[in-house]
Amino acid sequence: MQALEQLARHHGLVTPLRKIPSGISDENLLGGLDIEATIISGKPVFRPGLLSHCDHNLVILPMAERLEAGTVARIAAALDHGSIQVERDGHGERIACAMGVIALDESIEEDEVVNPKLMERCA
Repeated sequence: MQALEQLARHHGLVTPLRKIPSGISDENLLGGLDIEATIISGKPVFRPGLLSHCDHNLVILPMAERLEAGTVARIAAALDHGSIQVERDGHGERIACAMGVIALDESIEEDEVVNPKLMERCA
């Protein structure tokens, strides 16, 4: 990740790099109910997910071959539409998420491949 950031800076790219881990949960990716803030305020408080922080960013997907199909579908939808529609815990919102993706294939076995739905959007 540091090497990519150094390369980006060397070439004058100021776009922030964000990393999405392969085992990320839906709540961390999309957002969800912030329990502590909800209890304190007495009303539902939504905590944004990682995708909401990726607008106008370059996203790194390490071990992209290990991403779950649902995670790939959500990332693919964000790439297709430049936004995500979040409907969770009684909260509905469209969040801007125009991003670029670098999918890192770190597979060792021949049967481990990056999901084709993701590859066709990265090619």
